[in-house]
Amino acid sequence: ELVINATNLYGTGLAVVAFCDTALGLQMPRRSVTLACGILGSALGAAGLLSHFVDFLIVLSVTFPPIAGILLCEYCCVRRFRNDLDSTRKLGVLPSEAATCVPTTLVVWLAASLLGHFIKVGIPC
Repeated sequence: ELVINATNLYGTGLAVVAFCDTALGLQMPRRSVTLACGILGSALGAAGLLSHFVDFLIVLSVTFPPIAGILLCEYCCVRRFRNDLDSTRKLGVLPSEAATCVPTTLVVWLAASLLGHFIKVGIPC
């Protein structure tokens, strides 16, 4: 068990350092970050965070599947961006211009997530 915890802590430290370097442009010392992650993880574990793990998994299970549904519906049904994708596929590149945010998809994602959370038919939890 000690080896598994040490491996998880090492991976967490590497992931946090890589994220900060790539996304934020911050160079952080790996030892300090690993120590801080260990302290934070121990404190959260002592506070009983694990008792809410199943609730966290349920939130993930109703939050992420609608994203795939939105992508499939856009590509197969709505086809708003399909012409751009088809024309650049032959070149092996992505379109040079794309919408940065489509507010309709955010509304659909939120509605689908809420429906998935509150409707209790289908696969039992």
